[in-house]
Amino acid sequence: NHSLIFAELGSRSPAIPDYRHLIFDEAHNIEDAATNHLGMELTQVRIFTALNRLHRPGRKGATGLLASMEKIFAAVGGRLPDFSELSLARIDDIRAAVGASNEAVSPFFHALEAVLASRKSGESVRFRVEDKRPLVWGPVEKTQRELFSALAGVIHGSETLAGILRELDDEDEVPYRGEFIRELEASAGWMREITEDATYILEAASRDYVYWLERAGSKPGMVRAVAAPVAVGPILFDQLYQHK
Repeated sequence: NHSLIFAELGSRSPAIPDYRHLIFDEAHNIEDAATNHLGMELTQVRIFTALNRLHRPGRKGATGLLASMEKIFAAVGGRLPDFSELSLARIDDIRAAVGASNEAVSPFFHALEAVLASRKSGESVRFRVEDKRPLVWGPVEKTQRELFSALAGVIHGSETLAGILRELDDEDEVPYRGEFIRELEASAGWMREITEDATYILEAASRDYVYWLERAGSKPGMVRAVAAPVAVGPILFDQLYQHK
């Protein structure tokens, strides 16, 4: 499976056992699959999906990781009052940061949409660092800072709460403690990856990548920012062929 191979490239795979030999079927599709996985893409859906995993308001109550933790941490308050009070306060902090992040997403992508609208094609536009006129890209940079600041709050809150859970004594019984730690750290990792990818794409500084904006739907703000390697051959050689 090409997608699985490239998704696990460069990491110790939990899905694939150690191997020395690799046979690619349908090998004429390798370059497209590699380009998709070795490139970077930024969309509203990607950000909202990561945020909703933590907290998603709803008519019948919120869902997500924070809601699950809140119930359990409140329930152990009789045995662990200090932990309960501290952890519930951190949940409130994360929830507020998620809310701020959700509010910052739309202005950021509307600013990217304005860049598209400033070009004749209006559907897709390539760019490099030297092409970014301040008058057009200024709003993107402003809203990007605001989004990053909000996401930094999510990262800090998630890592802080994970640290509080780690500091519990072994005899302190908090259900799903290990799972909560892993989920919080994973969420912080996703937010950090989003900010790193957005920075790399919008800086558009590497000559080894091509960068573009394109429409991702008919609704306002539905824009995709992409960075893809110009040539995947050298990357595949460095990360795959010379090792297998």
